[in-house]
Amino acid sequence: IRPHLTHTAPSVNDSSLPPRPNFTVNVSVKNQGTAPADTALLRYYRSSDAGITISDTLLTTDSVPALAAGESSPQNASLTAPSPEGSYWIGACVSTVSDESDTKNQCSSGIRITVGQEQDFPWLLFYPAFL
Repeated sequence: IRPHLTHTAPSVNDSSLPPRPNFTVNVSVKNQGTAPADTALLRYYRSSDAGITISDTLLTTDSVPALAAGESSPQNASLTAPSPEGSYWIGACVSTVSDESDTKNQCSSGIRITVGQEQDFPWLLFYPAFL
């Protein structure tokens, strides 16, 4: 009887962003084990590829409450899109807990976000007098 923390694949509220706006990333942490899990730390990372590791750029952290066997906890973080244009992957890694049965799947896969130039408002095309 041991705890085993896993997570869902991350999701974001917007995957195509201008540089520097805020966006939200969501991840759910679940105790798949058969014993309660202590509190844990969820770290959010930015990567240049879909494979999220603790070597990627740390963005922020979140506390995961103690979870009973089979219990899940939805987590989210407000992040700022990077300023260089390009594609990035966002993911999360949950810390191991005492006596965890499997510690090989602590990091999620990444979800791709694309950061591009800010677009002019479309109405400017129709109302140039407002410029």
